[in-house]
Amino acid sequence: MLETELKAVFENAPFAMYILDTDLRLRSANKVWFEVYENLLGIKPNIGDKMPLQPVHNKLKEAYLRALQGETLCIEEFMLDSINDKRAWFDVKISPIYEQEAVIGVLVMGWDITERKETESQLKEWEIKYQDLINQANDAIFFADVATGKILYANEKAQYLVGKSLEELCQMHHSELHPEHLREQYVQLLREYVRNGTRTKELFLVAHKDGREIPVDISSRMVNFENKQAVQGIFRDMSVHVDAQKALQEQKEFYEMILNHIPIDVAVLDKNDKYVYLNPKAVKDKELREWLVGKGIMDYYQYRHIPAKRGEVKQEHLDFIRKTKIPTKWEDKLIDKQGKDIHLLRRFTPILDEAGEFVMSLFTGENITYLKKAQQQHLASEQRYRNLVETTTDWIWETSREGKFTYCSPQILDILGYTPKEVVGKSVLDFTPNENRSEKWRMFKDIWARSDNFLLEELEYVHKNGRIVLLQTSGAPIYNHNWELVNYRGIARDVTAQKQAEHLLQKTLHELEERNFELDSFVYKVSHDLRAPLSSMIGLLNLMQTETNPTRTHEYMTLLQDRANKLDTFIKTVLAYSQNLNQEVTPVLIDFRQLVAQCFDELQYMPLASSMQWQLEIEGNTPFYSDEFRLIIIFKNFISNAIKYQKTNSPESALKIHIHLSPECANVEIADNGIGIETKHLPRVFDMFYRATQKSDGSGLGLYIVKQALDKIKSKVRIESTLGEGTTIFLSLPNHTP
Repeated sequence: MLETELKAVFENAPFAMYILDTDLRLRSANKVWFEVYENLLGIKPNIGDKMPLQPVHNKLKEAYLRALQGETLCIEEFMLDSINDKRAWFDVKISPIYEQEAVIGVLVMGWDITERKETESQLKEWEIKYQDLINQANDAIFFADVATGKILYANEKAQYLVGKSLEELCQMHHSELHPEHLREQYVQLLREYVRNGTRTKELFLVAHKDGREIPVDISSRMVNFENKQAVQGIFRDMSVHVDAQKALQEQKEFYEMILNHIPIDVAVLDKNDKYVYLNPKAVKDKELREWLVGKGIMDYYQYRHIPAKRGEVKQEHLDFIRKTKIPTKWEDKLIDKQGKDIHLLRRFTPILDEAGEFVMSLFTGENITYLKKAQQQHLASEQRYRNLVETTTDWIWETSREGKFTYCSPQILDILGYTPKEVVGKSVLDFTPNENRSEKWRMFKDIWARSDNFLLEELEYVHKNGRIVLLQTSGAPIYNHNWELVNYRGIARDVTAQKQAEHLLQKTLHELEERNFELDSFVYKVSHDLRAPLSSMIGLLNLMQTETNPTRTHEYMTLLQDRANKLDTFIKTVLAYSQNLNQEVTPVLIDFRQLVAQCFDELQYMPLASSMQWQLEIEGNTPFYSDEFRLIIIFKNFISNAIKYQKTNSPESALKIHIHLSPECANVEIADNGIGIETKHLPRVFDMFYRATQKSDGSGLGLYIVKQALDKIKSKVRIESTLGEGTTIFLSLPNHTP
């Protein structure tokens, strides 16, 4: 009977069981084991087979042999489902079977722990993901042991918040996160939370390592952390929010101070027509003023025993503005204690929300007795004031979390050419240049993540007509009652013209700096080049006074004349520079043959001028108009340089001038076969006082003045030159046809 029961247990066990003899041959096995073996390995063992069969790992064989030596082993075995390509894990217990104290076989029992292993793996993956999520959070997160109060862990944001490393934090009690004078209070709050789960809505202070006290909002919950009961605290830095709240409170107090001292009656009523504020001018009695808060219009008249009719008039005006949402005003006449008439201008103004719904009303009363005689002037002034307010150029906007406009003021029409209806519901990116959209979206997401106020000086938007508009944009976050960021609201101002003016100013300042440098250089060089020949002339005159030899005196006279000629040439150059800068461009009909001939005629006394052979070709007969004075400067300088820099060993010096006329311009080529210019000098030949060759004995102003003259008549110049072969000048002179 016992053997039958044991066999039934063996066969029906919910786990795999099998028995091996001392030769490791299969003696018996239950149904579960056969099914597992066949399903996982695709092999169906037979009684008497040598175990383990392939592809089972040899670790089992080693365990069998150790069990035959009398050991009982527990191992974890991994198998791969060859049919479904799935992993499987088993807890395996291998025990020796004794008969008369001798081992006669091995009993093997295996429990499928695949589900447990997969669960453990998933838990490990979730722990890693949870850890990553904590470390990437925008808020500081702390974990504190409930039993000891010790900090167990803090994410990177938390370490930054208090300015301490994780190692430092994990040696601290959670109360040490806060200023010393508040620690006991905060410990009590934590205990209360642990006891009954209540959480205070007040802000806490965190002590930074550098001594700062940072306001934070703390969200707490009980968690299991590293097998310990812990409190997870999420600390949100509320510095910006606190500063904003402080600014709002200061602003509220500021406006209340103004309203309390303003010389007119002011009262605010909620949407149920109950007073929420009255200034001292409206009701002098402080006790009555406080009593009226939460009361209605008729309560005031009943309290003061004033005929109800006057209160009914005010109520009618209030009903009117609620129904029509249109401000109303009326004049009221009273009699003071001296029996004099008092004229009051009373107003009711509806206050609407962004959706245009009535939320409250503003009541004002102003003594206009002294203004009655000048009522027309007053109305005109009021109208001007209204026009000024209504024509403000700033654009007020509001966006949702998705970056879509939920509100847009009418000024958008003037700024971007769209009506508010065209903008509301669209994304901020819809009005951004395509190439900037991804960058702007990252910027806005970063602002949302930080929940910061922001000010962007030059934000690019696309106008409806396609042009780029620069807007100075500022915004502030708006929170719901749970301190969750719900949207942003801000103001934008068109600064396109301002920025263009700033850029133009910077460009002008840069040009002025360059001009000042050029002027300093010019003054220095002119002073030097004027003084050098004068000094030489003075020296020659001193020598002539003591010289008795006529021949030597004649030599001195020749040298003196040469210095005077150079001085005269330099002065003419300076005068040409001055005239070119200050003289207006005056287009006249140009005869190029006469102009070129005039230049050669004026240069005929230059050394080597007689050896220069020149040729002029003019193609086309289109009338050409330009500034004659500047053309003479240009041609005369290029021709004089060709004469001056001839090759002395050349059998023939030649200068060819070719001019092609068209209705648009005159294209000029001036080519010589002189000494040429080194390539490295070409980019600087038009610089002030630059000399491209040591053979130059001029002032270095000639080509600089040429470039200034070309710029005046909006012309282009290009130089090609080969050292030792010659130089070609290419000019494009616009035709200034009247």
